[in-house]
Amino acid sequence: MSQSTDLVLDPTPDCLHVQLGGDSPIPVSEWTSHAGGSLGTGVLMRLRDDGDAVEHEDGNSLLVAWDSIARLQSSELRCIGLPDAAPFAFEVSTKGSILDDDFAVYYGFLEKGRRVLGVRREGAWLNVGSRDYILLEPLHAIAVAIDQFNQAEDHDLESRMLRWGQIAEMLPGEAVVNDDNLRSLRIVVASSLRLSPFANDNDELDFDPVVGRRATRVTDTGEDEQVFESGLPDARQADFARRF
Repeated sequence: MSQSTDLVLDPTPDCLHVQLGGDSPIPVSEWTSHAGGSLGTGVLMRLRDDGDAVEHEDGNSLLVAWDSIARLQSSELRCIGLPDAAPFAFEVSTKGSILDDDFAVYYGFLEKGRRVLGVRREGAWLNVGSRDYILLEPLHAIAVAIDQFNQAEDHDLESRMLRWGQIAEMLPGEAVVNDDNLRSLRIVVASSLRLSPFANDNDELDFDPVVGRRATRVTDTGEDEQVFESGLPDARQADFARRF
């Protein structure tokens, strides 16, 4: 009796678990010969060879990292038998200001301008009712980073700024950002910090951190020059400096 050569896909929180052969799994070392050089098996073997997938200790399955799945092309997803790439727009919003202890970042999905409800994410695997999709990069990485931001145990301002800066650097131009504070902050955090000297109450030299961004300005002679532009209103900047 011939042995099944269908790929069995099992999404887990940490990775995609892949077997070949169903109830009678074929050892990974024999996948190429049993699958007859199928495109799906070829993609999986390439991921293994590149270090993006590892063999399970039983030798009968592959554990594929979610970020590797999220980097696949749509044609490669189909070859493996994975769901199509998620067709949704990605929305990012916040609660409060980065200066607030309860500041939080949220993400969601939009379809034809309407919020998609009931989305469950398992790694890069999205489930919406009876539909399944794969969340591709960079949106998968942003979703992971936002979840880690909200689950972090350290809530001091410096840690929040660092984690948010990592998220802001990943935001693509097509991401929908629907909060003014978030949009402003995205510019500020993703750029630079300047130390502004002043004399403190003891008449000693001290420094205030000034958040801002590096911008290119055209001079009167038509040449480009790099300048530092403060990114916060004066009141916010003073509040920010007092916390350091």
